[in-house]
Amino acid sequence: MSDGLPYFRYHPDPVATGSIRASADRCVCCDRSRGWIYTATFYTEHDIDGPFCPWCIADGSAAERFEGDFTDCFGLDGVSEDVVHEVTRRTPRLQQLAAAALVGPLRGRGGLGRRGRIRGAGEVPRGS
Repeated sequence: MSDGLPYFRYHPDPVATGSIRASADRCVCCDRSRGWIYTATFYTEHDIDGPFCPWCIADGSAAERFEGDFTDCFGLDGVSEDVVHEVTRRTPRLQQLAAAALVGPLRGRGGLGRRGRIRGAGEVPRGS
């Protein structure tokens, strides 16, 4: 895990998986440049013009302000609502390849599908 970043219990090293990377970009939620941005998908019905910082993901402010989720709860049947909330609204989404290795056992029966349209809030091309 990178020093100084918030800790995500269900995604302990989002830098290694590519969900968070170093960047001088400003967070669309808090309007601060903190040195790191989220690079994966955020599901919402709102138009979002920019990336989120890890701190706005960790404290839930990004999901609350933009009424969205970082992942769906597919495979989380039978777990507490608190865990579902933490995974979907306060945890960076795992990039596709890492997800299979890290959360494969969580996959299961049904769950919440995509909410609204996929917006590119965190989809920042590598190298920019």
